[in-house]
Amino acid sequence: MMLGFVGSDDGAPAHTSKAIQKYLENKLGSKGFWSKEMWPPSSPNLNPLDFSIWQHIENKACGVYHSNISDLKATVNDVWAAMDETYIRKSCSDFRKRLNLCIDAEGSIFEK
Repeated sequence: MMLGFVGSDDGAPAHTSKAIQKYLENKLGSKGFWSKEMWPPSSPNLNPLDFSIWQHIENKACGVYHSNISDLKATVNDVWAAMDETYIRKSCSDFRKRLNLCIDAEGSIFEK
């Protein structure tokens, strides 16, 4: 089990099969893995990739002209590789605060 991390997947069938759920629980432990029943559906407000990381990448990568898709993909990869670990950790550490906001909003979409 990795201390300080919680593993969760979206609702894709590949992530929600009984075999995968059991495997992840065994690998991560009951405190390190949230089963599909515990994770709110359609919860972009609780996913650091959705509420922070992708926006950061989009702002950086789309702020310059790209003559083709290959250039855009290369820029996205460069932005991802250059992303400060502190920013990623901060985005992830906001989870508990955002979870409380979600509870206050009774599971509805909310803005920070």
